[in-house]
Amino acid sequence: MFELPTTEKLTDLVASILADATFVFVEPVQSDAWHQSDALCARVVFGQGKDVELVLRAAPALAPTLAANLLGIEPESDEARESAADAVGELANMLAGVLAVAVFGPETICRISIPEVALEVGQSLVPIPEPDACRTVLLTEDGHYLSVALRIEADA
Repeated sequence: MFELPTTEKLTDLVASILADATFVFVEPVQSDAWHQSDALCARVVFGQGKDVELVLRAAPALAPTLAANLLGIEPESDEARESAADAVGELANMLAGVLAVAVFGPETICRISIPEVALEVGQSLVPIPEPDACRTVLLTEDGHYLSVALRIEADA
């Protein structure tokens, strides 16, 4: 049996990875703070037996900064803008790897899907039904939102 991390643990893991990999620092905010907004959305499924879906939504203005800091280039560069969606997908992939260990344990070998990234225009946050899910919403120092949601996928 496995269980999803608490909201606090998810927040800590996401904040740590953002700080270490992208030099972006965040603070948690109330989950109702970001209702309707465009976002680059990355989805990754990981698991073994049971699957967990990870949905990462980042403000489009944040994505070039993530790309620049991952690649060691300037955020205003064409390369950073062109790599923005890939950076959101890579961040989701890194989170999935860390969360797979947190959810399933270090001894379990998990599958991790290739991230699917798309621009969502005017969408609400992914609905999170309880108790099979958790979500954190974070605000960067520059005032950009980022959210990560996890949910256990239904049996096929």
